[in-house]
Amino acid sequence: MFGDLPMMVNNRPKNPGSKKKKLVVIGVGVLLIALSAIAIVYALGASGTPSGETVPVTVASASPTIHPTAQHYGVTSGKINPATIVLPANITVPDTGSFLVIRYLGQYTGIWTGDSETHEIDGSGDHVYAIENTTHVSADFKKVDRSAKTNLTVEIWKDGKTLVRENATGLFGEVHIKTAV
Repeated sequence: MFGDLPMMVNNRPKNPGSKKKKLVVIGVGVLLIALSAIAIVYALGASGTPSGETVPVTVASASPTIHPTAQHYGVTSGKINPATIVLPANITVPDTGSFLVIRYLGQYTGIWTGDSETHEIDGSGDHVYAIENTTHVSADFKKVDRSAKTNLTVEIWKDGKTLVRENATGLFGEVHIKTAV
């Protein structure tokens, strides 16, 4: 019955432009979403608040363990804005007695030994330590931070005069000194 009828076939040519239109619409949509996200991030800034707003921030830091006779200056932890750094005044070494002096703005660690006593020190900034009841002193200190711009200086003083002074430069620089006092 249907044998005499020609078969109907969809011979309409495909519209190649319709796939391109879909890709263009999808591409524009993705671009608009990306631009919107960038605009939101820019408007909020790194702090997550609208630009122009000031948000108070409190930074907590742990205090380092310091020998009781030390004069401590410096920063113990946290990010530092170089514009806010205030260098400490020069430390004063007393005119009488023996002293270990450490000068370094960054973090350092080490030990000093006098005859039979050993003292461990972790700190930053300039310190003066009294050396008592000993005839010989040795000190070994190293930079803990990556600063190559400032020297770690370790000195031994007696009665207002420097007996020995050594400097460490470079990353994680070390100082080793030994003298009679």
